[in-house]
Amino acid sequence: MSETNLCDDCVAVMERIEQTSGSARQYNSAIRVFSRWFDDCPLTADNVDIDAYLRHLTDDRGYAYDTVTTHRSGLVRLFKAGQFLADADRLAVDLPAENPAQKVDTKAVTDGSGTKKERELDRRKDRHALPKADVEALIENVPTPTVRNELLCRLSYQCMLRRGEVVSLKQSDIDGNDLTVRAEVSKTGESRTVRFNGKVKRLFDMWAVDREAKFGETEYLFPSDHRDGHITPERLNTVVKMAAKDAEIQDTLYTTAHGHERQKITAHTLRHSGAVRRWENDVDLRTLQKALGHSKVTTTERYLDVSDDSVGEKMLSGWTDDD
Repeated sequence: MSETNLCDDCVAVMERIEQTSGSARQYNSAIRVFSRWFDDCPLTADNVDIDAYLRHLTDDRGYAYDTVTTHRSGLVRLFKAGQFLADADRLAVDLPAENPAQKVDTKAVTDGSGTKKERELDRRKDRHALPKADVEALIENVPTPTVRNELLCRLSYQCMLRRGEVVSLKQSDIDGNDLTVRAEVSKTGESRTVRFNGKVKRLFDMWAVDREAKFGETEYLFPSDHRDGHITPERLNTVVKMAAKDAEIQDTLYTTAHGHERQKITAHTLRHSGAVRRWENDVDLRTLQKALGHSKVTTTERYLDVSDDSVGEKMLSGWTDDD
């Protein structure tokens, strides 16, 4: 059963369960978002996958607690609907004995509850920042087409763009004179402007020549070889994972019960690494909040793992003995 048919069938079942099409459609949207992120049949996910996904919504996309809860509720209902379809012999997927989404504590994901050691392990796992040398090693090992893929990686790192924002950039979003890129925040539809340096400008110019030779006139900066529109976020993720592996800096965080390996370095790692580097170079939180596209500065604080001590040290470093 295809992802589309699966979602449609589950929505039909959920409409019976919820007694309202509005709630079912809202949960259907959450299911489709998860399916694209998981890149496999969503009913094969386990609780570890769902926990990682909800952390992605919280840390990378800046979703609030209520929104993350809605996504979890959608996945709970997905597996309930899947069980209904399985009981009717309409599903060719082996479901887990227990609903995996019900095993995930949304509050623990969004608020970081648990022991101090557990929170520290989660931060290291989900928000890993690369030193500059590793970033450069990764970029030096990008697969072909190298100009396009280096540009994708440098935009993720230097401009701190989400992978969905990078791949959907249009030519009209780039100002080569001011060296700025305009990115649309996927959640709110609002846009923000981030600067890039001369190295990225040269890559833009080189890729413009290569792109026009291969695709002709295009709206998107990174058109797809296989479909209309732009390349997918998953393609960017694959590029980064391959480059990290070839640079010998990749590692497997864990393997799910279904054999899916979760890699330590992904496209999000570049965005996070760029943000951490700027924080360490004394860019203030409010500026980083705007550059990252976070709706709240508290999200940026969590994203950077900012402590009161680190803020205090930065404040003291701005004073001299004569002040």
